Amino acid sequence: MTSSIGESYDPLGTHLQDPYPFFALAREQEPVFYSEVLRAWVVTRFDDVRTVLQRHETFSTANALRSPLPLHPDALAVLQRGFPPSSAIINVNGDRHLKVRAPLAKRLGTDAVAVLEPEIRKRATALVDALAADGSAELMSQYARVLPVETISDMCGIDAADRAMIRDGAYACVAVITGGASREEEVAAAELFLEFQQVMARYVRERRDRPGTDAFSEIAGVLAPPGPIDDEQLAELVWTFIGLITAGHSTTTALLGNGLWHLLSHPEQWELLCRRPELIPGAVEEIARYDTPVHAFFRVTTRDVTLGGRTLPEGADVVALYSAANRDPEEFEQPETFDITRRMTRHLTFGHGVHACVGARLARLQLAVTLEALTTRLPGLHLAPDSEVRMARQFVDHAPVALHVAW
Repeated sequence: MTSSIGESYDPLGTHLQDPYPFFALAREQEPVFYSEVLRAWVVTRFDDVRTVLQRHETFSTANALRSPLPLHPDALAVLQRGFPPSSAIINVNGDRHLKVRAPLAKRLGTDAVAVLEPEIRKRATALVDALAADGSAELMSQYARVLPVETISDMCGIDAADRAMIRDGAYACVAVITGGASREEEVAAAELFLEFQQVMARYVRERRDRPGTDAFSEIAGVLAPPGPIDDEQLAELVWTFIGLITAGHSTTTALLGNGLWHLLSHPEQWELLCRRPELIPGAVEEIARYDTPVHAFFRVTTRDVTLGGRTLPEGADVVALYSAANRDPEEFEQPETFDITRRMTRHLTFGHGVHACVGARLARLQLAVTLEALTTRLPGLHLAPDSEVRMARQFVDHAPVALHVAW
């Protein structure tokens, strides 16, 4: 099950910084290929990725967050001390998925996000104003990793004292999901992830004993109504809370970081946006398409299926590469060009079908508010001279480690 394309694919090495030339080659030569590194079939064309996302009964999400690379046995031993893996919104299907999704969809619907918008604008403005007098900043740590954490924490009722921990714990979760790091790095990430689990377990108990008006209280009320809670219900709620917190900020952080990087790497686009703020909605969509923050998700086939000219057996792991699909020339004119005036029809950044991202509206809003604040208050923003933008070693998310800027 090997191929020349699959043998050369190095998603966390050679192709981490800029995977797009490889994706273009794969779409042309072998749009569905087998990767020995990932132990999965990799899907690169827009129509095929959309098919995978749409046909959820054939391409199950049961393995959506499996590690692309093996974890060190010592890290696995640490994880075994935590809550057993349980179903959450991203890896359940059918009626259970609808039940888990319902309270999240309510919390992240148009009206609910509109309620959050004034505080998001206030916080974004304060963050930018705090930077303004300095003349330079590192935007990932000083902005992109701050606004999303504060936003999701507000929504879930996270205490101020816990917010740094849940930020770091979520990134530990991402590290554990990715795998393939050194023993020391994986063990440290696993230990921090266990601490994150315990904090979420505390919130489960608190929200069940003293429910409030926050998202955690609503989710707990739906998935485990008042009364005795068994170990299975506790684990499910812990993992659901972890999924909401992690997806609620790490992916938006990537969206903000990628967007600012590409706008500032294309100064003519940044200057155009400063002159014409009415282009911000289109810029949000182009940023999301051009360098997709959620790079890929896994699926597993429930039956034999033909896709992109390949016959995949039942039980085969499949990687839907959103980022490759979003630069498919069959779907987008001049897809390698970053153009905030592009007339967008559709992209797959936020998924498709029943598992489409429930938080897409909130993520878009945070990016739009960020662009409004920065173009208004710091129109002279530019990448710091001689700064190098390096991508974080992650598989699901695709985001800069740091973004040094000046004005």
